[in-house]
Amino acid sequence: SYSFCTLLLFSPVISTNMGCTNSKQATGQKKRVKEHPATVPVNAASQKSVEKLLLNGHPLSQPCRSIQWYIDYSGKDVDVHFVDVFAGEHKSPDYLAKHPRGQVPTLEVDDEFFLSESTAILKYISEDDALFPKTQKEQTKLNEYFGRHYSIIRKMTLDLFFHGMFGKGDKEAKIASGFETVKPELERLEALFGKQKFILGDELTLADFMFAPEVDQLKFLNLLNGFPNIIKYLDRLMNVKGYKKCWEGAEAVVTKFRASQQ
Repeated sequence: SYSFCTLLLFSPVISTNMGCTNSKQATGQKKRVKEHPATVPVNAASQKSVEKLLLNGHPLSQPCRSIQWYIDYSGKDVDVHFVDVFAGEHKSPDYLAKHPRGQVPTLEVDDEFFLSESTAILKYISEDDALFPKTQKEQTKLNEYFGRHYSIIRKMTLDLFFHGMFGKGDKEAKIASGFETVKPELERLEALFGKQKFILGDELTLADFMFAPEVDQLKFLNLLNGFPNIIKYLDRLMNVKGYKKCWEGAEAVVTKFRASQQ
């Protein structure tokens, strides 16, 4: 699901700074769909030999940025369609047929098969890749993190980012109060990155693709200054293909928004 605080408060003209490739900004414009070999050839008899992968998204959605980062990292042949949420495209009958809740991202596999949860999309497009967990224990640890991501990490960062960037009234007080709530979790993460390089150990995994675009938003509010190990973790990712582009895109959007408020 997408972050409503970002999707409702930015203009789509900034999408060119966010790394969305093959974007279609005009509502109703026919999308370009590429075909490529199936990513999960489970059963040749029942699986289509060719699948069409198209990611519908908006670059201001943190889950969309996670998926876009993985596409850039892996070189997957996935088309990306810019969903003009400001024009209401995500509430159009055509889009609601793919995602009844009218949110982004949505992955179109074919005319009948759609995925709308970012973790499910990430696992689906990576199942034939080196980063996909190979053992039952690795898969279980990844699933454990994905559960924690939505119940703890995303909620933690989204609330703070919303109040810090778009909240009304006494922003500083709301940020201070929110920070005290999430501080214990940040302290746990700080201790974790003091022992290992990435979320699930010393090797990059799919968990990092979900985690980093959420937590790095707190840098915009200067809330990570007291957590040097988390900062080192995010700095380390600058050497991972696609992450710098992901971060700089978000940075450009925030800079543009702040300038518009002055």
